[in-house]
Amino acid sequence: MKKFILAAASVLMVFSVSAKDTVKVGPYKLTKVYENPTTSVKDQNRTGTCWAFSTLAVVESDIIKDGKADMSLDLSEMWIARHAYFDKFVKYVRMQGKICFEQGGAAHDIPAMIEKYGIVREKDYPGLSYGEKNHVHSELMGVLKSYANTLVKNPNGRLTPVWKDAVNGILDAYLGKCPETISVDGKDITPKEYAKSLGINTNNYVEFASATHHPFGEKFIYEVADNWAWSEVNNIPLKDFTELAIEALKNGYTIAWGSDVSDKGFRFKDGFAVYPDFEASSVAGLERAKWEKMNREDKNKALFSKKVNEKEITQEYRALLFDNYTATDDHGMQIVGLYQEADGTLFFKVKNSWTTNSSQKGYFYASESFFEALTMNFMINKNAISKASQDKYIK
Repeated sequence: MKKFILAAASVLMVFSVSAKDTVKVGPYKLTKVYENPTTSVKDQNRTGTCWAFSTLAVVESDIIKDGKADMSLDLSEMWIARHAYFDKFVKYVRMQGKICFEQGGAAHDIPAMIEKYGIVREKDYPGLSYGEKNHVHSELMGVLKSYANTLVKNPNGRLTPVWKDAVNGILDAYLGKCPETISVDGKDITPKEYAKSLGINTNNYVEFASATHHPFGEKFIYEVADNWAWSEVNNIPLKDFTELAIEALKNGYTIAWGSDVSDKGFRFKDGFAVYPDFEASSVAGLERAKWEKMNREDKNKALFSKKVNEKEITQEYRALLFDNYTATDDHGMQIVGLYQEADGTLFFKVKNSWTTNSSQKGYFYASESFFEALTMNFMINKNAISKASQDKYIK
């Protein structure tokens, strides 16, 4: 851990610190080390589509970094969610209902959906055809699951040839019909052509985890419910895990981050997340609505009104959290920068998808200990790391 602190400190020494390079967050005063461009904070509202919002934001940042668009770029998260819902539905039926079929997903779903279906802008496909101003998918998912379970029961003795058409009909009714072409600069092009025009290379996106129940230096299928696609991640030791994330940020790239935000130290409304070395109340399996309930019933406010001592995270401790379901894959976010406390503690700057109604206007700062304890996995563009790191970590 010390080498990260020293590396970050050496970076800070070459800059003169101005007011705009520092931020006061709760009891912490943080100084910027790296910060990379990202588009505006969005609102997933009452849906479990954080995975689409966070990872598509990373894709947007990569496109902007490559000079293929400006900061006004706004791609459609519901385009991604709609196609993932369809593919997930089909797999659920094929698996006779023996896999997870919920709103959640994973970072790798975004490049997979773009590769298969292309991409469109928010204005081309807002995904709000059901009389709501903001996204809410509970009824939609209820209808889809009910129909999926009917098909699994197979009441006719065999599936009719129109069952996939019916799935698309449900998705069309709630989210809207998918446009075959969109108008870009006065020219009609397909979603796949639009993705190509933005320079998106879906093969560039790679995922990393740090788990002791599989060998390091190999790939494995992460055993979390939202990994319905059974995608593989590169498994690397914790000491390399954090270093790789910092390298990506240093090189001007952002990170699609899968983490647990139900922990006692997740203080989103206050703008920070830490991993304290003491017991406090926590709530498992969060998404936004549950987090808001916990925030209203906050029993830990006084504990976090001043700086806390944080636990030093080991590989073995991470494994214990995962095996005990203490660390779960419950939220996806975008890491956009790295900051540092005066004592050397590193904090990752994170963009959330719960609107801007928080002290940091939709952002928060997660400590290195929080990152190391509760990161399930992260996805980056492989160009974010050196050729040597690619050869070492990507299998």
